[in-house]
Amino acid sequence: DDGISIRILTLAFGKELWKRGMIALTKANTIEDASGRTPDDKFLNQAIKSLTSHCQEQLRKEAKLDRRDANDVPCVPTGSIKHQSLKDGTEWLPEFWATAIERMTESGAAFLIHLNRDRLRQQERFGRESD
Repeated sequence: DDGISIRILTLAFGKELWKRGMIALTKANTIEDASGRTPDDKFLNQAIKSLTSHCQEQLRKEAKLDRRDANDVPCVPTGSIKHQSLKDGTEWLPEFWATAIERMTESGAAFLIHLNRDRLRQQERFGRESD
């Protein structure tokens, strides 16, 4: 449950966590309409907006954040690393990385990039090979 996760993270790390944290809307690339079909952009955007509102509500309730602080926590649609596109074709991984780096301290961002340098190089090579 999202609320329980937010409560546990807040108890463990304090409310300050949410000044640098973000929420990954996992499995956003599996959103389907009621008939099981691939949703159109309007449906997908509304579903993501609804998930974001739910997370912001849980941040207010469980982390005791005020509305402004809860709304400042980014909620980023994500999916499986094997399926890096949302249903509308948007690649979610670059947005996830950019948001994570924006939320980190400079030293934290540099360390994350350093830890993932080989993965980033592979991604770059893979991208070039598929062109």
